[in-house]
Amino acid sequence: MNSIFARTLPAIMLISVLVGCSGIKVTTDYNQEFDFSGFKTYDWMAAKPDVLRDPLIDTALLDRRVKQAVERELSEQGYVSAEEDPDFLLSYHFGTESQVDVTSCGYHYPESPRCWGQEIETYTYTEGTLIIDVVEPDDLELVWRGYATGAIHDIERMDETIGEAVKKVLAKFPPGA
Repeated sequence: MNSIFARTLPAIMLISVLVGCSGIKVTTDYNQEFDFSGFKTYDWMAAKPDVLRDPLIDTALLDRRVKQAVERELSEQGYVSAEEDPDFLLSYHFGTESQVDVTSCGYHYPESPRCWGQEIETYTYTEGTLIIDVVEPDDLELVWRGYATGAIHDIERMDETIGEAVKKVLAKFPPGA
């Protein structure tokens, strides 16, 4: 094996793993007139009724994972859980959708524009979206929303995937911080 290749292979593999993990896209929206500076305590909104919920994803397991990840991130930012008179309320939503990627090139080396073969290749995967809402408790006004969207490749790594998505979303909360 070429010694340069042998030395660079581990780096290439590490970069591939990191790029694969960073495929979560984050978007936020918020009320630009709202003052977030008084936020110090939070609580969760009451659970929604089970009407029109997806039994494949709306489970107690997912609920625990999301809430633990959110609480861990908020704690690291200095927020405190408070059932009595919280400064803001939290809610989340989660959905999945099947996606299909299609390529018509066939096999090729990344450095080469040439293709060998002309077969159409398809790759089907599940894309998940996690939405975290911050609500003002007095009038239940939505004041901040963060979205994380990415491919769900490995259900066995769901804790890790949710943790990464929550971390990326809450890194943008509060706005302007």
